[in-house]
Amino acid sequence: MKELTRELENQEPSGDLFDVIMGVDWARLDTDQLVTVSILARKLKSACEWVELAALRRTEDPTELAMALTEPEQTVARRKEASVVLETLPRLAEQLRRGELDFRRLDAVRERVQHLSPEMVAEVEDALVGVAAGLNRTQLCRKTTALVAHANPDGYETRCHKATKDRRVEFSPLPDGMAN
Repeated sequence: MKELTRELENQEPSGDLFDVIMGVDWARLDTDQLVTVSILARKLKSACEWVELAALRRTEDPTELAMALTEPEQTVARRKEASVVLETLPRLAEQLRRGELDFRRLDAVRERVQHLSPEMVAEVEDALVGVAAGLNRTQLCRKTTALVAHANPDGYETRCHKATKDRRVEFSPLPDGMAN
């Protein structure tokens, strides 16, 4: 079995990496090795999420899959909708497959570009491919929002006005005087 070293962090997810982290002696790991195990686990998790999205993309009806996974059908249906990211953002999806990007960050980009034309999506993806893996979710959301605003300023302005107009705060007192 391979020794747990930092060099493993640069490898693509594989069965060998899975075997390494599943075979660690937890009592003997130092701090650096714990960091490495965590990084490898995240990489493998991202690769597995890519596999799940690829399977969902090819699944016609998520009902049977939801029952098999013991997940609510709506949860599986939403995940199936999100699987379109494999085609709309193929280079970022490849980073998910390689374990460089996690699903939460990739899905955040998908949500922000879903209303753009394919040409604009490609423009945003071009700008993100080199930097997305190094950004946390908040940073990636901000960068993507700025890129979307730059790619489609009129649409961005329209969505901002609609969001502002649709904001509301509701208050309904309960019999004991507390708010609901």
